[in-house]
Amino acid sequence: MTPAGGSFTVTLQPGFVYSLTTTTGQTNGTATSPPPAALRLPYRDNFESYPNGSLARLVSAVQGAFETAPCTGRRGQCLRQVIDQQPIAWPIGSPTRPLAVTGDPTWTNYEVGLDALLEQPDSSVDLIGRFQAQQQFGGGAQGYHLRITDAGQWTVFREDVAGNDTVLATGNRAFGVHTRHRLTMRLDGTSIELSMDGRRLTSLRDATYNSGHVGFMVSKWNTAQFDNLAVTRAGRQGTITMLDDQDSGAFVYTGAGWGHCISCGSDLFHGGNSFDAVAGDSVSVTFTGRQLTFFGVRDPNHGIGALSIDGGPETLVDFFAPYRAGTQPLWTSPTLRPGTHTFRIRVTGMMNDGSGGAFVVPDRVDVLP
Repeated sequence: MTPAGGSFTVTLQPGFVYSLTTTTGQTNGTATSPPPAALRLPYRDNFESYPNGSLARLVSAVQGAFETAPCTGRRGQCLRQVIDQQPIAWPIGSPTRPLAVTGDPTWTNYEVGLDALLEQPDSSVDLIGRFQAQQQFGGGAQGYHLRITDAGQWTVFREDVAGNDTVLATGNRAFGVHTRHRLTMRLDGTSIELSMDGRRLTSLRDATYNSGHVGFMVSKWNTAQFDNLAVTRAGRQGTITMLDDQDSGAFVYTGAGWGHCISCGSDLFHGGNSFDAVAGDSVSVTFTGRQLTFFGVRDPNHGIGALSIDGGPETLVDFFAPYRAGTQPLWTSPTLRPGTHTFRIRVTGMMNDGSGGAFVVPDRVDVLP
């Protein structure tokens, strides 16, 4: 348009967005996102490059507020959980403790070290390895936890997304307040080693979780400081490939009974799942790798599925639980020969006596190359 007498008129239609400019040559954007890739190890952050009150790069606060601040008792910057009172709930609040996560969900074998300092008595701090999931409005931080109180009581436990804890080891080691300690967790296959200040707390084995982020957590609503985060490789390396049940290129569904749900819960992988209660229906996944872990959804109305690899013997897996929880590792294959394999789930129509239904509900599979 050409202004006349220093002005112009334009008629705007409802339901449209208009841009007026004095330049030319505008077009739709042509940017191409890079392909997805795992975050490389080693990964370190000493939080010295940020001004006070900043968010740390690649650290995400799930609950609470983690900001850079001057360290207590020494020079330099730390990452501090700063919320010291119960927040105003919206819309229903959350029972989750202040929690921050970082890293990559496909990390498998690694060692994470972190300096931690508690600022108040009657408080505790968690170092979390292979963190996998956390519900939006509360629940567990799924992964392996090392929790230690200011009184020195430490516990190693496995937690699922529904908040169910399985204690793996306990003990005592002096910790206190306003004293900095180095917490370390080494994850190598099924081996888990925990240390504090370079001295071993315990060594144990557990095969439930094979991969996940790093996390750190503080008791409600206490302030605490963290520093010198370092994640390095440990043991045999490999990056997990995660395949979603909604991926039609990976999951092949057979039978008319299958239903699919998206945006159905924050505890579900990518927010969705698939479900079927018709006996004889099935789903298969063809993959290249040496091991597969199947994740399903537990629920009071879920039944029993039959799982197999390459047409071999079936293993019956019960999807029932008296609570609902997604992203649950229900079965891991034996180590397989190199090459391509097919994983299959068959709906049996069976359920245990406590269940209200026979639904078989896949969520995702993880493939170790």
